[in-house]
Amino acid sequence: MAADELVEKLRGLHLNAPGDVWVDTVWELDFTDTEPLDSRIVEDITENGVEVFSKLYEKLLPFASEDQGTTESVWSVLKENNLSQNALVAILHHFVVLVRKKKATLMQREYALHAAGLYFLLLEIPGSVANKAFHPVLFEKCLDALRKNW
Repeated sequence: MAADELVEKLRGLHLNAPGDVWVDTVWELDFTDTEPLDSRIVEDITENGVEVFSKLYEKLLPFASEDQGTTESVWSVLKENNLSQNALVAILHHFVVLVRKKKATLMQREYALHAAGLYFLLLEIPGSVANKAFHPVLFEKCLDALRKNW
């Protein structure tokens, strides 16, 4: 049940939409000098505002707690449903770097904060190290997003 709800919220980020080439390029370039996510995909993700991020955070949070009440692993759920964890991290990166623009809008700043929060939560989930969710450049960019919004 928790896994089904999580998958539903993960699908809200359209993890399969960018394609392997874009995702692989983001990772190969170590989250620097990457092409932005296709604007149509961004529009699909953001059509309901930051809700897609906050609802996903809500569904991921139990997996990060000690007494998560579920024996399922987020990483297994992703694999079983053909959802790429690399795509998840790459899409979060896209939204985190929006705040780096000199004229970032309030909404872009809000998306950046939510995406950074999701990334930090992802790192708290058991198995994040073994599943290579951590990337030092993205971690630093998430910290920068927090600094730039204060």
